[in-house]
Amino acid sequence: MAGKSAVISVCKSDDGCARTAAAQGYCGVHYTRLRRSGDLGIVTVKRDRPGCSVGGCTGTHEAHGLCNKHYLQTKASPEKNRRNNLRTLYGVTPEQYDAMLAEQGHACAICYQPEGLIRLGRPMSLAVDHDHETGKVRGLLCANCNRALGLLADDPERLISAARYVKDHT
Repeated sequence: MAGKSAVISVCKSDDGCARTAAAQGYCGVHYTRLRRSGDLGIVTVKRDRPGCSVGGCTGTHEAHGLCNKHYLQTKASPEKNRRNNLRTLYGVTPEQYDAMLAEQGHACAICYQPEGLIRLGRPMSLAVDHDHETGKVRGLLCANCNRALGLLADDPERLISAARYVKDHT
């Protein structure tokens, strides 16, 4: 019993393309052009995108300021990502962060509660609170206390006034 022989067709575009036809008689490139613009001759130009934020990398930005290669590396190694973020943003090593966390009793330095917000099924890490002018790390805060300090512009007078207001009106 003889089997059927597969007939391989070539792209039917008028520009002499010799690639194998994939969809509706066109190769993948020409089919995509036809589907996107309705014309085989129109080539869509990709918009300029910023480069990867990793120093020396020439890749184009794909996600979170990184090229695809560096983005996949950060997803593959969360501990390395944590180390880099702590060091780059706050000048703190994970060991120093863990020591501050233990010194604070694994709780927020303001409300003395552990972090209550859950992200991806796990409690979030306490935020590193720092002076925005000097960069000096002050302690670890839960997301709510960190947000409150930010909204009150880290201004001690505003904080005292807010505390007085709440005390007087409860």
